[in-house]
Amino acid sequence: MSKKIKIITLAYIILISFAGISYGIPDSISIFLKDMIIENGSYETNPPRVNTNDVKNFSNVNINCSENIFDDGSFIFEIRDNKNNEILGKYYYKPWLEKKPIYYELSNGDIILGKNKLLSMQDKKIYPLSLDDNISVFDYSINNNRIAYIGKSSDLINIYVRDLGDNKVEIIDSYQYPEFYNAENVFLEWGKDDLLYYDYCQNEKPIIKIFDIKSRQKEIFMECAMNPQISPDGQYVVIQTMNGFNKNERQTAELNIIEISNKSYVSKLNGSYHLFWVSNYLINWNVDNSTLEVHDLNNNGLKIKDIPVEGLPSEIKTENNHLKIKTYNFTNNTFTINNDDFCL
Repeated sequence: MSKKIKIITLAYIILISFAGISYGIPDSISIFLKDMIIENGSYETNPPRVNTNDVKNFSNVNINCSENIFDDGSFIFEIRDNKNNEILGKYYYKPWLEKKPIYYELSNGDIILGKNKLLSMQDKKIYPLSLDDNISVFDYSINNNRIAYIGKSSDLINIYVRDLGDNKVEIIDSYQYPEFYNAENVFLEWGKDDLLYYDYCQNEKPIIKIFDIKSRQKEIFMECAMNPQISPDGQYVVIQTMNGFNKNERQTAELNIIEISNKSYVSKLNGSYHLFWVSNYLINWNVDNSTLEVHDLNNNGLKIKDIPVEGLPSEIKTENNHLKIKTYNFTNNTFTINNDDFCL
């Protein structure tokens, strides 16, 4: 298989995985699926460029997006020393694909890069987020001075909690996914009262479990469910319901909003599981329709608005009853950032 076809195939898999339970891919995001790339080999002769001027300044370093792009379509982010502009390292990331931000500054001053790298401000070096090269981190969540992450070590999926003060790490749970399932599609999230919600597998069926950091107890929150995403106020969780991992046996997967206190159904979501919690609204991207669906959490999760988007949404904020939407667009072989404003 040639390098060009490998790139196309990998990008297609990545885009399909982003679509979540909605598998249609609109023309606007079929970035690496164009016939010209396959037929003319334009990726090698005329690779896509990035023109975002996206720079984030921290106290001792700055992170900027390179104009170059990696083979799989990832942006390349460079970390530079503010004193001498020396490049300390780089990492690869798709801001529109991952539910974690491009960078996240911890209480101790260290910076999480993407979802699986850590910049230590003590020696200005980049380490695995797990601090262990043998652990692949798939998701993380911050709770005050603790970081929880879920990752794979050998054949096991482990849930870790690390104290950011003394860097003490403990494994609070472990399990094994069926061989035929993509183990990277796992989430975890801190909720209210220091409760950690995380994906688990039992008898080849998905389960969401809870770990109480205070009592050290674990229990099942919901069976036949996976990928918990908690609202900032801890009142709601979005889950994907699925009765099993075997495609021949399971029913159609659905995304649902659940009220945590009584585990009651609130509303169904359409589209991908890339969510934006904004004030009292939950917004998710309907990939098939190229729209952002706005659900009002104060009105039983009712969908109140469809917002058309042409690019790849990566960040949404609210201001004076307006939504500020940051999207990545791909035109004329170049990625650019658009900042749009919509009234609610």
